[in-house]
Formats: sequence, C-alpha cells, structure tokens
Amino acid sequence: MYWIQDEQGKRVRFTPNDEQLHFYENQWYLNAILKARQLGFTTFIDLMALDSCVFTSNFMAGIIAHTLEDAGKIFRKKIKYPYDNLPEGIRELVPTKKDSESQMVFINDSEISVGTSMRSGTLQLLHVSEFGKICRKHPDKAEEIVTGAFNAVHAGQRIYIESTAEGRSGHFYDICKRSQDRKRTGKRLSKMDFKFHFYPWHEKRSYRMDAGDMELTKEELAYFKKLSDEQGITLDAEQKSWYAKKAGVMGEKMKQEFPSFPEEAFEQSIIGSYYGTILAKMRIQGRITKVEHVQSMPVNTFWDLGRNDCTAIWFHQFVAGEHRFIDYYECNGEDLEHYYRYLEEMRINRGFIFGKHYLPHDGDNKNLEHNQSRRERFVELGISNNAIEIVERIENINDGIEMVRKALPICWIDTENCDKGIICLEEYQHQWNERQGVFMDYPLHNHASNGADAFRQFAQAFDDLTIKPLKRPNRARRGAMAA
Repeated sequence: MYWIQDEQGKRVRFTPNDEQLHFYENQWYLNAILKARQLGFTTFIDLMALDSCVFTSNFMAGIIAHTLEDAGKIFRKKIKYPYDNLPEGIRELVPTKKDSESQMVFINDSEISVGTSMRSGTLQLLHVSEFGKICRKHPDKAEEIVTGAFNAVHAGQRIYIESTAEGRSGHFYDICKRSQDRKRTGKRLSKMDFKFHFYPWHEKRSYRMDAGDMELTKEELAYFKKLSDEQGITLDAEQKSWYAKKAGVMGEKMKQEFPSFPEEAFEQSIIGSYYGTILAKMRIQGRITKVEHVQSMPVNTFWDLGRNDCTAIWFHQFVAGEHRFIDYYECNGEDLEHYYRYLEEMRINRGFIFGKHYLPHDGDNKNLEHNQSRRERFVELGISNNAIEIVERIENINDGIEMVRKALPICWIDTENCDKGIICLEEYQHQWNERQGVFMDYPLHNHASNGADAFRQFAQAFDDLTIKPLKRPNRARRGAMAA
C-alpha cells in the first residue's frame, strides 16, 4: 500500500526485506537495534509509525533525528511522501488538518512529529534514529532524550532506538550492553526492558560478489578464520570477496559500519578520535590482550587528579623491555584517602609492589583551605616522598597528545582490567564545532578526558620512550607503598 523513493529517487512500492520482516516478527515494546548500514530500518519503523497514525485514532508518534537536516529529510521522504502517495480513498477518509514541515495532524486526532528532541506530551511510539551518533556528538541531547522523551512513552507502548555503533560509551552503548547481557542469560523481559536486536552484514543476501580471480590477503584470511573459530561465523567465497572489496573502500570504519558481531562494532575508532586508529592497529597486532601481572616487578601508577570530576589511575609495569598496563581505576567525588586505601587494597589483594607514583604538574600546588599539596597529603597518608614524581607541565596539550601517539604502539594493555581506560583512549576526541561543521584543534572535555590525561602523564614522563627497570622497593618501609 505504501510507496517510497529508492536510492535513485525512483517511486517504488515498499516491500519489506528479510531483516525488516525478521525484526517485525521479533520486536518488543522497547527495542535496541544495532545494525550494519543500508538495511532500511529507519524507513520501516517510520512507516509503522505513519500506518499507526492513519489507521488508529488518537495515536501519537515521535521521531528524533540526529540533526535538523536529517529530521527534514526523514519527514519529507519517510512520512510525507508515503502519505501523499497513499490511495486517494484512504487520504479522503483520513485527511490532515495540519501539515507543516515537521508535523502531520490527522482528522482522527492522531499526529506524527519529527525533530531533534521531544520535550513534552505523551507518545505511543518513539523512534530515535542514529542514537549512537547523538550519544557521541551530543551527550547532553542524549541525556535529554533518555530522561525526557523516553519517559513520555508509558510502559506497554513502543520505543525503537537504532544506530550503527559509535564507540563504547553513552546511552546507546549502555542500553545495548544491558539488553545483550539479558538476552545471553535468558532473563525474562518486562515491558520496561529493552530487547537487543543485531543485524550483521553477512546476513544480508545481497552482500556478496563473484570471487573471480580475487586473492585474499593474509590479514583477510586470518580475520575470516578468527570469525569461524571464535564466533562460529562461516562465510562462503562470495561473501568474503564482498567484504574484502568493501573493506578496501571503508578502511578502519568497516567494522563499525558493517560489523560481523556486536562487540566488534563497538570496538572501532570513531571520527574525531585522537587515538582510535592506533588502538585499532594495536588490536590487530594483539597488543590489547590479556596482560599478566608479574609479581616480582614494581608497579608504577600514572594519575589524573580530578577535583569536581573523575580521578583516573593507570597501573604500569616495565617487564623485559616492554611497557605493560595491567590495570586501570577511576572514581568520582572521593578524597585522596580513598585512593590511598585503594592502593593498599591492590597491594594486599593483588600483591602489587609499588614503584613510583606519577602525579600531574599540579600535584605540588597547595590547597588554599588546608595549605597542603596533594603530594604532601599522600606522604601524610603513608606514601614515601621519594616514591612520588611530579610530571612537568607542557605548554601545548597537543604536544602531549603527540607523545601518547608515539607511546601507544609500543605498549601492551590488558583488555579486561583496563577496559574502562581503553574506552577513555578510544573516546578521547577533538571538540566538534556544530556551527562550522568541523573538528577543533583541542580536545572535548567529556567522560574520556581524565583517563586519557592520566595516560598522557606516562607519555610525558617518558617521552623518549625508554625507562630503566626500577629497583625493587624496600619492604621494611611502610608496606609496599614506599619506593
């Protein structure tokens, strides 16, 4: 019954594809859709919204887009065009009594609106398009959607959030992770739980090409073998050829835009990331892996000391000429005694023998209220003054970022214990200028800043990327906290 415009702008009758039909038959009240590109979920969900408005009285539907430009396109192509091309008899029975550039109100008192936010009213259906992009570029807007628009949809009504992956942080990632974990454990879904839906590239029948004389590289063969061995994903020759050819065009964005399995989608670097490309290469090289703690070697710590925000700590060992990061910790709103106690717990429970503690340049600045620096406070708590190093300040933060870019490729990072720190490195990105549509030459201050700044203390402290093994601490001093 509905007509749409295809990729070439031609008028075609809408016919749901395999992925859309599968989703329709398996949808829930709240749905989180992680997908490969060009599967048509925006069109399908918006047609469901329009259909509900036309054939149900007093039905309220809202669609949230990434940008105003996207909102305009969705309204014109996904809502207005299909409605205007309905059979004349239906449009005569259900005409519009209001038709603006972003909203249709029908004679049956149903309405459908498209915008970049939904601040008021009660909705029976909410669709958030490219929610991952909203969460990454506009976290404040994402927070407003979750606290405002989601709450406008009462239990038992429908929410659809769909997107390609945009890094491992933000509401889209969190919702997908929780719903995926619930799916894996087989827990029963309530009407207030999101159901996880994943649609990878290799399930689309058209994503294949004649192999011909094409030869796969060693890296491509290794990747396909890993998919088979670790994920149970078996591909035929035509699928492998399509993937290899597409990856040649997409480059490092391939696994984000055309993921083979969910975890892979979220691991990929994001646009504007300072270190995303390097981290992607480190994964291929096996440098982000399980890194064992060597009990006999000292553990160094590198800090970013937050006051009103997060304090972050990287735990580092220099073993056999290798820089190994074995753990990461961050916390908000705690005083220095909390972090001292945490180090003591690591010493007792994990057997850490601490070497040096590297604090940022302001570690020697005195607190006006107590006339005491953070170095002095740590010494008061029990850390030897000789174990504390203050990393010199650099005038230009971009110089420090370049030091990190130089340091990362020679490091090894534990994939489990350092997971939150790795996310910080991945999500550390340029500030985006919405008005000019460009990235600025300085970093965005967000959730990733503290973890990335703490790692930068390592790169700045050892900018020549050499470090001699530290002497084993004297156990006779106050525990292993003293150097």
